[in-house]
Amino acid sequence: MNNLTTLKNGVPFTDSRKVASSLGVKHAKVMEMIDRLLLDFPDLRVPPQNPETFGFNEVFQSYYPEYNGQSFLAYLMNEPAFTLLLPRFKSQRAKKAQRAFNKSFYQMKEALLRTKMNVDNLLFQQLRVESKTVRRDLTDTLKEFAEYSKEQGSKGSAYIYSNTTKSINKSIGIHSTDAPIVRDSLTTEKIQQLEALEESVANCIAKGMESGIDYKLIKETVKRTIDNDAVGSYHHSRATTLDQS
Repeated sequence: MNNLTTLKNGVPFTDSRKVASSLGVKHAKVMEMIDRLLLDFPDLRVPPQNPETFGFNEVFQSYYPEYNGQSFLAYLMNEPAFTLLLPRFKSQRAKKAQRAFNKSFYQMKEALLRTKMNVDNLLFQQLRVESKTVRRDLTDTLKEFAEYSKEQGSKGSAYIYSNTTKSINKSIGIHSTDAPIVRDSLTTEKIQQLEALEESVANCIAKGMESGIDYKLIKETVKRTIDNDAVGSYHHSRATTLDQS
């Protein structure tokens, strides 16, 4: 998944700012198009009150984000609302954006479905409990490593946790950082890969600190560990695909 969509009341939504960014137009232009659409469909000015119906009706929900200390009007929109809006833009970039957003909505809905299925998957639930323990250990190790790096003169120690997490997630194929369901929606194979890699990274860092190795060398070893896992995951995925073909 990417960051084009996010969850609200269990339903995938995007917002007018992301649409503007993807189209390469000013946000005011998107807001103008939404105003025209609401003139054509005045009933959409009042979004449904029951969140359970959000997935079936076009929902344009106003909100007021801030920029440079100033708030401004923007809209959240679900997939039906988005599909009403985007065809009003006729550029080639709009056509590409349509496919990107469609894919993001689909991936989010797929993740939601898999999350529901995982609730009854005993193997997944067992692995999920184990992975939480491994994740806590990694978190503690990364916090310790941040201090270790700072003491050795690192100026980027504050970013060690986020950068390492992003690298691990990317290696496993987790691309969404804002959806709360990400780990609960993984397959059993993916969660096993994630647990194994996080454990390897934590052990790598811990052993490096115990040996008093320079923090830069530890970071290089961690990078190789993650990169090697990414290569291994690719070949495993490729082999699985060939076996199934």
